[in-house]
Amino acid sequence: MKPKIKKVLLVGSTILGAATASNRILAALNEMDDIHADSILFSKKDLKAIQLPSVLNSSQAAKVYYVLKEKLSTVNESYDAVIFITIQAALAVNHLKGKPMVSMRYDSLSSHGSLSSNKSLKDRALDFVSKHIYQRTFKKIDYLLPHSHWCAKQNRHYSSLKNKPYSICYTGLDENRWKPLPNKTKQHDTITVLFMGNDCRRKGILDFFHYLHKNNGFSHGLKFKVLTNDPNKDIDQWAAHASITLVRGLTLDNQTEIISAYQHADIFLFPTFHDQMGNVLIEASMVGLPIIASDIAAVGEAVKDNVNGFLVQAGNFSAVYQKLMLLVNDSVLRQQFSENSRAHAVQHFSKTHFISVIRQAIGAT
Repeated sequence: MKPKIKKVLLVGSTILGAATASNRILAALNEMDDIHADSILFSKKDLKAIQLPSVLNSSQAAKVYYVLKEKLSTVNESYDAVIFITIQAALAVNHLKGKPMVSMRYDSLSSHGSLSSNKSLKDRALDFVSKHIYQRTFKKIDYLLPHSHWCAKQNRHYSSLKNKPYSICYTGLDENRWKPLPNKTKQHDTITVLFMGNDCRRKGILDFFHYLHKNNGFSHGLKFKVLTNDPNKDIDQWAAHASITLVRGLTLDNQTEIISAYQHADIFLFPTFHDQMGNVLIEASMVGLPIIASDIAAVGEAVKDNVNGFLVQAGNFSAVYQKLMLLVNDSVLRQQFSENSRAHAVQHFSKTHFISVIRQAIGAT
């Protein structure tokens, strides 16, 4: 007897890290013979096109909600499970039949509704209302798929989530495709340091380049490669520097080129000021790169200090530089960190494990 086909709807995004998550979850669902998957995704174009009352027009969350509500209004089918990527999408899937579960990306419920004194009274009021709406909505969730132990811990502070079943769901990669080059030279004169990501200001790479320029840090034969689609013109100014190569225009459709960039690098740099973890850390570790990253949120789940890289205080670019030079000058340490990165990634970030966690969550046994 053939197994019953379960129908699953993915509600996701084509924007930044959520795009990567949406793409990889959909690919995983499509590999399951007993799953039929549909998807509804929102884009930057959708958010720009939506017209809301002025009080809501500055709210990204409100735009996501109304865009998805409109897209979901055309859904007539009943689904066995609904997977949504962003927190705002939780509100929009309320009227659908099925068992929704949440897969949180860079944030957690605790980062929404923050009553910061730096915000205006109007924004604080909107945050207060949003926070309680999210909590009430999450009572209806059947299963949580936080993308890190840190995120799980943050979310379960809330009474509406405390007793929900959950599984940690790191983004999964095909270890047979995302792998180190077999004959990569262990010792060579030029060390290539890779940074990959958008929002270069928030991720610290612009400030790190300023630090290097001020402290003659570019004079040690280092080569930096930056892959980004950040429209910030400040990053373009650095492209003229002899030590920096800037690559633009790569998307999820250019996976071969992206993997190659990791494979031909020697060290991965992630000096971010604010992130949960970042897909790039999972990718860099799977390809076996030593990593230097900010010690914030869940970054330490991908980067084990003194094992496969170094963790430094966010914004401490002197420490970043010191750790970078330590790796540059010690090829044995680089090789050891490289092997440890690969081993850690295969154990925790494989596509096989990723699929098994998703299958468990939707009850597809």
